[in-house]
Amino acid sequence: REFCEGTLNNIKESSSVKRIVIANGTTGAKFFVKHFTEWFVDGKLCAASDDMSQRAFKTVMNKQRRANGEISKTEDNDVIEVVCLPGVSPAAAKFTYLEKRTAWEAGCFSPGLKDFERWQLNRQLKQQPVHKTPEKQQMQTPKQGRSPARKTPASSPKEPAFRILSSSIAKLAQENEWNDLDVPPEELRPSATLTNGQCFNWMVVNTDESPDAISSPRQSAWGTHDAKEWVGPLGDLVLSIKETPTTTLFRVLHGPTEGAKEYL
Repeated sequence: REFCEGTLNNIKESSSVKRIVIANGTTGAKFFVKHFTEWFVDGKLCAASDDMSQRAFKTVMNKQRRANGEISKTEDNDVIEVVCLPGVSPAAAKFTYLEKRTAWEAGCFSPGLKDFERWQLNRQLKQQPVHKTPEKQQMQTPKQGRSPARKTPASSPKEPAFRILSSSIAKLAQENEWNDLDVPPEELRPSATLTNGQCFNWMVVNTDESPDAISSPRQSAWGTHDAKEWVGPLGDLVLSIKETPTTTLFRVLHGPTEGAKEYL
């Protein structure tokens, strides 16, 4: 509790955190409310507007309304939004994979990216120099004279979008062939395992003809549930994982190949 209170106090001072995500469903939400009821009642925290968050924090939000009236998160206030999202583990079996992904996209990834883009824009605006012409200089300039053209500060170049193409991956460790894990699709689907939001070190590999070969900043880095190939680290290895309709293949891009299948 002391750690969390210190963290929340720092958040209030810096105003850099906009929301807190409870990542394991209503169970985690109950523990959070148990320790931070007064933060809700005082209006420092509020429940997100989605149905799951409203249900999870219904009781404490009613206490808030009785004490301080209706309080909600807006761009103009420092209220921290608390979002309750379904757990990504198989234990949360009442939610399908697509339901979980949709909830996380709507409650965490999408608003988080928007906040980051807004923060980045404000930062760029603050860094741009402001040119002011002194009043005396304006008075001394002849009316018929031509004022010197001002140079508009060049905007910072946009960072290139990150891309990983299958043709680029194919050039790495060409002596290493694809190997079959011999695991049926009923037991393993990388498109479900590597896209759940918890496999942060794995990146989707796009085909050269794919329209998403250059990933948009709004697209999750680990790809979508219909992706077929990923690259990432595992221990001392760097691997490429490919999903086929009948099995899962892997190829070692860096590191020892001996024992790699057993390690996987």
